[in-house]
Amino acid sequence: MTAKGVRIDFGDGGSAEYLRILNLTGTDRFDLINEDLTISWWFSPLGALSAQSDPSARGFWMAVLEDQVSFLGAAFYLEGTDVFDGSPMNASGQTESRVGVHNNFTDGASDIDAGENWFGALVWDHTDGSWKRYIGIDEGALSVVTVSGLNYTGATPIKDIAFGADFANNYGCNADLRNIKIWKRAFSAGELAAEKASENPVISTNIWGHYILEDETDLINHSAGVGPTLSMVGTLAHGTMDPVDLQPAAGTRRVFLIT
Repeated sequence: MTAKGVRIDFGDGGSAEYLRILNLTGTDRFDLINEDLTISWWFSPLGALSAQSDPSARGFWMAVLEDQVSFLGAAFYLEGTDVFDGSPMNASGQTESRVGVHNNFTDGASDIDAGENWFGALVWDHTDGSWKRYIGIDEGALSVVTVSGLNYTGATPIKDIAFGADFANNYGCNADLRNIKIWKRAFSAGELAAEKASENPVISTNIWGHYILEDETDLINHSAGVGPTLSMVGTLAHGTMDPVDLQPAAGTRRVFLIT
């Protein structure tokens, strides 16, 4: 396949760069009291972050579901002993349920390195009150960490999403992002493994948005879901991701029928 993706470079010394969806309204928002949610994406870390990003080593903010004023939702970020000094990072993240109720995901192994292609996902199941964080390297299996016992009683539906930054603190990342999928549905590990190996959604039930991100100009929703076009903050560039998982299997032949 052709290399694709959007390059978000917060390590170039410039201003913040990221993708976002702001101020959703009505049923387009994410009602975590009554609805499930799955967000998945591919990413590839590129190098060091600038000093403008999070100085505490919680760098590389990949996906954040939150309200811009009071963080309610979940976030997925990478973490290291320094802000990516060349040592491998681990998968981390956090959740916020009722106002002030904060939980961190258990850190994953420190095995995420520059130039590697990884698949990540956040899954909310409103029935059992849990957030799950999934991660898996290209051609590898998924690992999962769960935070349980959560609820959003009294919270308003969440209206904002960011990819490549955190709204509240302006933390950023230096990475390529590709193939974001969003559903109002809680996926199982097996279902996510199938999505990991497919550019197009395998399951279309309750899909909210599919953002292929061919390059920095391709920010539209390619699905039939209600998700709007992504907005770009800063100057993004063309990514160069080409995960093996998203390539046709060896010997696969495409047949086009003209009627």
